[in-house]
Amino acid sequence: MLKKIIFTTVYIFASGCLFAQTPGEYIEYIENLKTQINEVKSDDNASSRTVRQLRNELSEIYDLFENENFVVKTDNGLKLRIGNYDKEKQGWDVFLEADIAGRKKLFNEKLSLPYSVFTGKKFTPVKRMTSHQKEDYEYSVEIYNELLNNSGIILSAELNYSIKKWAAASEYRFVPHSVVFYESRNGIDKPLFSVGEKNLKHVTFIEKTQVEIRSDYQIKVDYERCASILESEAGIDENSDFQDESEDGNDSLQSGRRVFFGEVEIREKEPVFVRGSLTWGMGRFGFAGATVGYDLTSIDSTAIYDFGLLAGLNMSITKFFRPYVQGAAEIATDNHFTLKAGAGLDFKIGYLLFTAAANYNFDWNLTPLINDFVNSSLTDVKRADYVTYSFGMGVTW
Repeated sequence: MLKKIIFTTVYIFASGCLFAQTPGEYIEYIENLKTQINEVKSDDNASSRTVRQLRNELSEIYDLFENENFVVKTDNGLKLRIGNYDKEKQGWDVFLEADIAGRKKLFNEKLSLPYSVFTGKKFTPVKRMTSHQKEDYEYSVEIYNELLNNSGIILSAELNYSIKKWAAASEYRFVPHSVVFYESRNGIDKPLFSVGEKNLKHVTFIEKTQVEIRSDYQIKVDYERCASILESEAGIDENSDFQDESEDGNDSLQSGRRVFFGEVEIREKEPVFVRGSLTWGMGRFGFAGATVGYDLTSIDSTAIYDFGLLAGLNMSITKFFRPYVQGAAEIATDNHFTLKAGAGLDFKIGYLLFTAAANYNFDWNLTPLINDFVNSSLTDVKRADYVTYSFGMGVTW
């Protein structure tokens, strides 16, 4: 088994280095190698040295992949469509799309080709044009509309891009570096206009089957690295059109809720419980965890504690806000069993977390059933329904 794994891995590595030509081929090699690493780790006959060698090979492939500059043109996969002249943008709408790494329309942009590119004339705001300038302007727009829409001018384009390893397991980031437009004249492509990286959308995507080989610490480092990249890029030009979004339109750093926090639970304007909770992310949107609480109303009598399990879903909205919904089941030392359904909002500043939630509670007093199991019945168990609100703070990562 081990020999087969090593042979397969060496073949994958050699193929990835020598023969990978497209992002999809690189990603396939990388994901296969990660699968091989997990298989070796689960093999009792494998040595730590073998795993280390495979990880080194993976690191080398990542370096090759991330430093590769890919090019797609209108004659080999980049689709270009020219729209009408937009007077507000002073240019012609150009629609570009391309399938990248096996994903339909991963690159999908609406750009504008400036008026001056074709006419060679500096654009003068319409309000400041003389009657002669306005007449010339409208005539030029009409002529070039006709030429562009009837192939009188043949345009082509070239997209330069790379793909980077990103935060989640099997997640990658499409980074477009530039789009260059050309006009074909007598079989020669003449550069007309280019659009830089800061005005092109960066998109993240995740493989259908996610393969995770990192430790919790490595995952944390990767998320911090990606967050730092996004912050530095956004700071290049606060007024630029820079965007970073996931393939499905969500935050590229979306992950399950990982928090440790304390909170006060309030019922009918009175604090009734203090509670500590720990949750761990389950995939990109899910989380699960445990809670332990102390009943503040029992201070002057026998102390009452409760213990519970919870699970829920969350969605990151910017790097500061994270709404969530959750359900919980709790059992208390005074024989109360409670089911909760609620919703809340996290406010994050770095690792610091502030959270607030509202919960609807279904509370059963199991004391009659526990004290006299033989003679009691479920009808003796009383249920109380009520709403509680909680406010807390803690840490998130």
